Amino acid sequence: MRSQDIQSIRAIIARAKRWDAFFGVLGILALMVGILTFTALFADMAIQGVPRLDADFFTNFPSRRAGSAGILSAWVGTVLVMIVTASRRIAEPLWVTASFAACSIDRPPDACSVHITAPILAASRTAPATVFGMS
Repeated sequence: MRSQDIQSIRAIIARAKRWDAFFGVLGILALMVGILTFTALFADMAIQGVPRLDADFFTNFPSRRAGSAGILSAWVGTVLVMIVTASRRIAEPLWVTASFAACSIDRPPDACSVHITAPILAASRTAPATVFGMS
């Protein structure tokens, strides 16, 4: 290649690097605007909302009167769903283990994997989605 071609390629690369740096700085500035806006809104919400959180708010049921409204039923329901989900996560490996143990009594273990565990795993994945509206 000629030295003139090499110089023009280097000029193109230098110009591309300048644009790259410019857009990098522009992206960081745009990100900072979003982060600062979120921080300001969150701080305002915390300053106005924290004094309203008291024991009655957490221990009362929902009410038409705003002063006595609470979230007891919401957090009890949330805790119960979390307990059911955790128990299913603990129980699923036990189901699979039990299916292999029950299957291996009559057949070799290779034949068990498709016949026994597939329906159990399919049922264990669709039940929470149906009952609790998860996906």
